[in-house]
Amino acid sequence: MLLALMSAANYIDIPSLLDVACAKFVATMKGKTPEEIRAIYGFVNDFTPEEEARVRAENEWCKGVN
Repeated sequence: MLLALMSAANYIDIPSLLDVACAKFVATMKGKTPEEIRAIYGFVNDFTPEEEARVRAENEWCKGVN
């Protein structure tokens, strides 16, 4: 429902609602692994193991960023 709300707020151009919905979306992801986030929102991991390893290596700098 949260993703649908974000999409609707964007489509009908209500920036304040979009901001609040995005903040809530981010808050639900904080402290979770990518696998947990995929499970919660039903996202499909379409990376090959090699692609995922490359992306993780390229973004190693952001580990521990709060």
